Amino acid sequence: MFSETAVGEEGHGLDRVKVIRTLRSELVIPAENMVKTRAQQAIGRFTMSTIASAGSGSQSQMSYKQARDARARLVSAVNILYLLSPVPKNVTSAATFQPDLLLSTLQGYMQTAISSSLSNLTRALSMLPTLERTLSDLSARCQDIFALEAILSNLRPPSHPLFPPTAPAAAAGTRNGEQPEPQIQASGKNNLLQPLLNALDTSSLPSYFWRSLASYLAARVQEIINRGGVSARTLRSNRDRIKKEVKDCVLRGSQLPSSILGTEKRLGVDSGLERSWEREAAVMVSSIANVLDRQA
Repeated sequence: MFSETAVGEEGHGLDRVKVIRTLRSELVIPAENMVKTRAQQAIGRFTMSTIASAGSGSQSQMSYKQARDARARLVSAVNILYLLSPVPKNVTSAATFQPDLLLSTLQGYMQTAISSSLSNLTRALSMLPTLERTLSDLSARCQDIFALEAILSNLRPPSHPLFPPTAPAAAAGTRNGEQPEPQIQASGKNNLLQPLLNALDTSSLPSYFWRSLASYLAARVQEIINRGGVSARTLRSNRDRIKKEVKDCVLRGSQLPSSILGTEKRLGVDSGLERSWEREAAVMVSSIANVLDRQA
């Protein structure tokens, strides 16, 4: 109602009423901003990886309840940002609606993952004793992204009050006193993953992560070599070990975390083992190896 203020619309003229202005500025807008901020924070903190950050690929434990709670927080945040996304006046159906607020938050999650991973990996290549731990962290980060992709692929857009329902709503029965999950498996492209893939111009979030990281990494490696010194010499002398460890990092990270397999695999999501990630591994390895081989 507050957004429908044009002539002939429901909220036209309401901004001239002092009580309405006060209600909007002191209650509605602050409440909406608080909900939006908390939803964005929930997405920014999302993690389900089972790779221990302090180790070298060892598995940490996330209970089934913890995995369900992490998934529930993400689903709730995604639905909130979808519903709070501005609706252009020329959009009349959910099929053509682009939830910009949700997409910008998810894109921010991806960009943060890429930029922080790039900084950490660049630092580790300058100080090779820290490389093992950094690569483990990178694998964990990609597992989080893979988990995000799996969850979004099984989420249909929630019912929007401004759009007519696309299909009759199923009766919401209960079992054992518990409410059923509000969304069921999304088929084809009728899910909340596809708009994000379209926005990023990719077919896979893990692939986008590794390829974006690789596209920036070559320049960082070249900077280390150009500075010379112990870091450059150590990097060149350990090129074979680095190639192997980077490849292992990509293959290890491009698997769905075991913590989410129980909740998503029943909906038909593959674990990543069925896909080939050799190209992503080759792109990451070559971003480092090509620079080092030129200096050999």
